Amino acid sequence: MVIKPPPTSPQCQQSGPGHTSCSPITINFRETIPNGELYFKSFKLNSKTSETGGMAIGIPGELAGYHAAYERFGGGVSWKRIFEPSIQLAKNFTVGSILASKLSTEDVQSWIKTKPEWLRTFQPQYPQLTRSGDWIQRPHYSQTLKTIAEQGIQPFYHGQIAQQLVKTINREGGKVSIRDFQTYEPVVDRAINTTYHGYNVWT
Repeated sequence: MVIKPPPTSPQCQQSGPGHTSCSPITINFRETIPNGELYFKSFKLNSKTSETGGMAIGIPGELAGYHAAYERFGGGVSWKRIFEPSIQLAKNFTVGSILASKLSTEDVQSWIKTKPEWLRTFQPQYPQLTRSGDWIQRPHYSQTLKTIAEQGIQPFYHGQIAQQLVKTINREGGKVSIRDFQTYEPVVDRAINTTYHGYNVWT
């Protein structure tokens, strides 16, 4: 994520009377793998383990990255307010054509019938396919979002959500620990830039 700080940000510096210099920053919140040597050895023996199963799941960083951005540039919007639309949407939403198409593919159908928790959510009338216009309810996801909205990211990286994620990932063949979640940190740095066909590009 590349962010151009507003002039009022602490990251900005006065470059002269009435002028403020704000250099864009990056927040890198890519997922990480907890034990590189072990994971890469597994990928070398079986490349499919990098695509499916517990070994294909890294420590998720998106939430930590967004929180880092919010802490720096959140302005007057409360953390809880940001989550409210998604909390309500997860309770009950209409399936669109893209999701319906994905759910009907052979790969998804062969996988989802082995995962009761996913089947209950995304194909509740199994074996009848979920179609565009149908309704889906995700009450557990809605509650998870509500917990994060009210308590911040602590439950996700240090609390009950982290513990459940570790349990689920390892049940599917992963090798993660609660400490891997606790030590995750996004990387904040200065953005680099170049020009491309007359455009100033930051990354």
